[in-house]
Amino acid sequence: MEINFECKKCRCIFDCDIGDVSLPENSDRPSFEKKIICPTCGERSMDEMLLTELGQSQLTEATIDFEADYIDGGSGHGKWLIGFGMMGKSYLISYLRWCF
Repeated sequence: MEINFECKKCRCIFDCDIGDVSLPENSDRPSFEKKIICPTCGERSMDEMLLTELGQSQLTEATIDFEADYIDGGSGHGKWLIGFGMMGKSYLISYLRWCF
């Protein structure tokens, strides 16, 4: 997975292959499989980097799950159960009523 970063030191904006992304349960920060390497400064820590707008979208895409289940209510009526989650931890957002 590539994420777009900005180096705080040199202000270089670049894409970096960080491998797989995980969200440890005991942390509010993502964990990357590979190191962040600035093309100008070399290896950098997460505290030495900024996520660009594109990088924020890429990280969100890498960590969000989407689930949809149809619950048949009979007589042509039913409900869609829509859930969003972070790395498989689903949270119920809403029930949507759907009529044919």
